[in-house]
Amino acid sequence: MRPRRLLWQIYPLYLLITALSLAAVTWYATRIVRGTYLKRTREELAIRAHLVEPQMASLWDTRDAEAIGTRVRRVAQDSTARITLVLPDGKILADSEEEPASMGNHADRPEIQQALAGQVGSSVRFSDTTRQNMMYVAVPLQQQGRIAGVVRVSVPVSFVDDALGHF
Repeated sequence: MRPRRLLWQIYPLYLLITALSLAAVTWYATRIVRGTYLKRTREELAIRAHLVEPQMASLWDTRDAEAIGTRVRRVAQDSTARITLVLPDGKILADSEEEPASMGNHADRPEIQQALAGQVGSSVRFSDTTRQNMMYVAVPLQQQGRIAGVVRVSVPVSFVDDALGHF
């Protein structure tokens, strides 16, 4: 019987180490890119929310749900994001995709609580309304120096996954 060459004895081990190293680097790089993309998306949503807030503030005092809803839907078409206006008690005043009456109270949502505290709030979670994972960013809607409500902007997280699929 012929002895196996040393190369063929060591080769499978080197191949295994190389494959494991490549898999680890790919996993790590994907996590970093996904985290960076989510951060960037969160920042873009915050910018959109800050741009929408003055437009909604001008109609806020009227509390004309129909006029506000029309404006919200028009602005949402231009921004390719879902926009929701929330009153301080958590009730929905307007939404770009759903009827406010069909939506539950949002006072317990983390991004809404943060916005009502005067901060930019954000969260990634499952939406009972859209039945998918969403990224939410909410900003306080200011009226005469006080928080009169919340402007929330959201996009499906699948946008992030789709973008990473091209990576």
